[in-house]
Amino acid sequence: MCGLYGVLSYGNEIKDIAEITEALAVESAVRGTDATGIAYNKRGYMKVFKRSKSAYEMKFNVPRGINVVMGHTRHATQGTLKYNDNNHPFSGMCGGKEFALAHNGILCNDTALRRELRLPSTRIETDSYIAVQILESQKQLNFDSIKYMSEKVEGSYSFTILDNKNNLYIVKVCPYCNENYILNRGSKRTSAQLDHFYNKSQNPLFAICLYNLIPVCAACNHIKHTNQLNISPFDEDIDRESLKISYNFINSSYLEDKNSVEVIFKPEGNSGKQIYDDIKRLNIHESYKFHNDYLQEILKKRIIYTNSQIIELYD
Repeated sequence: MCGLYGVLSYGNEIKDIAEITEALAVESAVRGTDATGIAYNKRGYMKVFKRSKSAYEMKFNVPRGINVVMGHTRHATQGTLKYNDNNHPFSGMCGGKEFALAHNGILCNDTALRRELRLPSTRIETDSYIAVQILESQKQLNFDSIKYMSEKVEGSYSFTILDNKNNLYIVKVCPYCNENYILNRGSKRTSAQLDHFYNKSQNPLFAICLYNLIPVCAACNHIKHTNQLNISPFDEDIDRESLKISYNFINSSYLEDKNSVEVIFKPEGNSGKQIYDDIKRLNIHESYKFHNDYLQEILKKRIIYTNSQIIELYD
């Protein structure tokens, strides 16, 4: 997956902003070294600078007086690196307002959405760019249009969106299920609910501890209730690679029948078992059964595209 990073100051000028941006990009390079980019607003005009280089090779020239910078480090999954427009952030225009968008994750219904919404074809080859096109199809860039875009796309994602008025929007998905998005909806409401990771009735001292409050979707909060999970999203010591997700053929008709293939989980070691136990407690394994069509599409693409075409994406 890719990395998202940025700097935001409410009014005060940030000293050494170029050095800070570069340091954040280098820290984010662990998430992707195929390309690096930043976006910022200069006198009402969006500036996007990106290259097919790792953050370790990049030098950032961010002007003094810039208070907001958003950035992206890319691990390419779709779209050749030779074409710089495939890299993030992307530029867009909505209702006369310029914006830049960066994405971490994988969107699996971009082709279908382009047909459904009758969006124009584009030379940009990444699945991420459909988010820009959906926003551009709206009359204004605001919470409603971002909500509309977030509900249309399917897959895993976090988005950062910066406009030429220095409004910065961050769209995240629930850290428990990595499926339902949690996005602020104005100053009075939010679509995120706060889960007490450690039950507040049994751990009253943790009731208002920030590290015990996890912003999650309503479904996960309801299912978890007072149950205790093994792993907190803040836990950095867990080997998250110890749970592998694979697939199993039920019969040979998987190209025609999506129910002929299924997602399976392969936990490895104690960490893998802990993660899998949490997945079962939250019924996340059940939700995967409703997405066999995604798996079917991936398998079809693997047959359609040759090894050389796949390798070409990285050349």
